[in-house]
Amino acid sequence: YVGVIISSEVKYDKDKDCLVFDENCKNYDKGVRQVQPEFTTITRNIYRVLMTRGKKGCFVYACDPQVRDYFKRMMNQ
Repeated sequence: YVGVIISSEVKYDKDKDCLVFDENCKNYDKGVRQVQPEFTTITRNIYRVLMTRGKKGCFVYACDPQVRDYFKRMMNQ
């Protein structure tokens, strides 16, 4: 099993009904520049890798309640 905590850098966009990445979040990796397309690509890749590592399952927790509700809604479709 693997557990993934989705931090506050992931936000829910009500108008587009999708998840977006907050470019204002601080990235503590000094090697990664804060350019939006690269930030989004790197962040999406990190979460994809983490969520596909569990052989038996994956537990996901989102810090933002709106993101949590979005995941719950998507799981019920």
